[in-house]
Amino acid sequence: MSPGSLPPTCTSSLLAEVGGQLGETLEILRDLARGIFPAVLADRGLVAALEAQLVRGFLSARLVADADLREVRFAPEVEAAAYFCCLEALQNCAKHASGAPVQVHVALEDTWLVFSVSDSGPGFDIDGTLNGTGLAGMADRLAAVGGTLEVRSQGGQGTVVSGRVPARASAGATSEIERPNVGAAV
Repeated sequence: MSPGSLPPTCTSSLLAEVGGQLGETLEILRDLARGIFPAVLADRGLVAALEAQLVRGFLSARLVADADLREVRFAPEVEAAAYFCCLEALQNCAKHASGAPVQVHVALEDTWLVFSVSDSGPGFDIDGTLNGTGLAGMADRLAAVGGTLEVRSQGGQGTVVSGRVPARASAGATSEIERPNVGAAV
């Protein structure tokens, strides 16, 4: 029996059931998105979101950010790319350099938002490692917004994961992005 030959009451019932399932699915996706994309990133920006994440799960990590970056908002896709790449790098530190000091650095250099996550852990041989899904995903995320990823590591020398993305202002920003005082710790 084709869908067109179902009695109207069956069709209405099926449509209502499918509509209900779609509503439930949409609500699940909204809950999932709220869990993945932190409200602090959307509300207060990159520096505040990184601070919150470090307090929750990376107490041994230190954040160094240009002082004025706390007040600067970038396009949401730029903030998200930098934030999630920093998180992935921090997770790699926790996994591969557990207990080693970690520093997250965020700055504005000319028209670029730059960040790095460095550890003094055991390091690794980069050749052949960049094909992993974590680092490849980070590179893809940054490339999607016009940015780049660089990984420097050597056995016994620690690891530095750094990225740069174009520092596009948020659509709601009241002024152009200005170069903040470089080197001030937050």
